[in-house]
Amino acid sequence: MGLNRYSLADIQEFFGRYRRLQEEWADFRFESFRASFDRIALQMEELREEDRRRERGTAPGHNLFFVLQMARDEARAHTPVLSYFLDPEAAHGQGYLFLKHFVNACKGKYENFPVPERDIGSALWHVDSERMTGFGRPDIMLGSVSLGYRLIIENKIDARDHQGQLDGYAKLIRKDQGRYAKQALVYLTVDGQTPSGASRSDSFQISYKLDLAEMFKAALSDVMAPNVKATVEQYLEVIRTL
Repeated sequence: MGLNRYSLADIQEFFGRYRRLQEEWADFRFESFRASFDRIALQMEELREEDRRRERGTAPGHNLFFVLQMARDEARAHTPVLSYFLDPEAAHGQGYLFLKHFVNACKGKYENFPVPERDIGSALWHVDSERMTGFGRPDIMLGSVSLGYRLIIENKIDARDHQGQLDGYAKLIRKDQGRYAKQALVYLTVDGQTPSGASRSDSFQISYKLDLAEMFKAALSDVMAPNVKATVEQYLEVIRTL
């Protein structure tokens, strides 16, 4: 009976008004959303600009080891870099700093790790990388004849020692015992793995991720040259990714 009170025109007008109200409400919600979105977009752009300013000032992602895709390259990156830093006469200009920290790190891990009788900085050192010896070709050999001391370092990233490889270096140590009264064979791997073969008892296992990283961190505060400090910091980033 109630519907009979309204004509068809009245009902059509009602639904027309209802549709217009819906459209107005939709327009209002859209405009409200767009205003909110514009505010958020402006804030996001401000944050992006702040991030760009920070990157321009600090370049946190800059690392030439990653640019040159050498982060896991044992032969072209890690062995030359380590040999360079351990060489007191190298162009880093920090003298015996890294060598002393390396020996201290090894001694801190192994109580029986041999150390020179006199101060490391009191003598001349010679450093060789991958030099043929007749007993194999160690990655790094560094020693001082006047101190009667030598380190032989076998460096492994993604490979293991070859059959009898460290045995040959152990024989080299015994052959040169008269020249170097104190010697150490260091087996350097990412996680401090144990070498294969009988020579494992003659070697000291050192890891990149723990021992070498801590060594460079300890030395970092004493590095005087800003460019050398920056290189060490970049190398530490590489070690963390191994």
